Amino acid sequence: MLKKITPAFKFPSLLRILPPLLTGMAMGYGNSSVLHWDIITLTLLYAWLIQLFIVLLNDYADRDADLIHYQNYPHLLDRRVLVMKTVSPGLILILGMSAAVLLAGISFFMQIYVQRARALFITGLSLCCFLFYSFPPLKLNYRGLGELLETTGVGFLLPVTGYYFYTGNFALNDFIIIPVIMTAAANALASGLKHRPADKLTGKKTIAVLCGEQTTKNIILLLLSILVCYNTVLIFYTDLGLIYLLAGVIIPAGLTFKMFTLNKKAGVNNLQALKKYKKALTCIMLSICSGLVLQIIC
Repeated sequence: MLKKITPAFKFPSLLRILPPLLTGMAMGYGNSSVLHWDIITLTLLYAWLIQLFIVLLNDYADRDADLIHYQNYPHLLDRRVLVMKTVSPGLILILGMSAAVLLAGISFFMQIYVQRARALFITGLSLCCFLFYSFPPLKLNYRGLGELLETTGVGFLLPVTGYYFYTGNFALNDFIIIPVIMTAAANALASGLKHRPADKLTGKKTIAVLCGEQTTKNIILLLLSILVCYNTVLIFYTDLGLIYLLAGVIIPAGLTFKMFTLNKKAGVNNLQALKKYKKALTCIMLSICSGLVLQIIC
């Protein structure tokens, strides 16, 4: 059974969850310079559980749309255990809700024993953010607001959660968190590229469906260009130094140029180019978050 259900866990998606959360914790550490290993351990467990909650319940909520996707565009769909019928929808639902219960348990522990009075509140916001994305009655990913909700959850709520768990307050640096929000927005836009034909068929109104594949890629490149310029200015007006110059400006600029060279080719008609395009985007996010973490703690 474990072998059958493991693909549903989609562990690589942790790369979307962990960097923003760790960035928030690093910003908290930068304000205190005190290592709280108990909070770090709990927050890492929190990251894994919220990732499980998202991927499992997303598969459950989208099981009918994914079946249509597989029937019409099988080459554009990653492996889904519910589509392949290797496990039951009920089991996926139970596991996803169990992750939510454990998240509430960690938050309650934080609230009682670590004096984080709003831990349950901020966890509730994060869970609701996802439920509004995938589940009725809102199902915002079918109403053209999926990317905005993903950007809010990944780019804003996760860093805020990491910072709050570490410090007990919400006074994080607004200017430093903006690059995390921008990379989350770019990744949210890119998520819809591969699934555009199926999303159009099943009624999902992603930006890729509403604006088209090429326009979406152009928006991503524009956003990344602004991001590189913003990070350059940020270095001159903050304490960020050489580490972030490399990780936040030079590396993202090089990867953005690589994406520019792939801009015309990357798409559903050239999945290999699209894979390289999205891999470069993931590396930009990892570089920026890693640069912020290293610059703050060093």
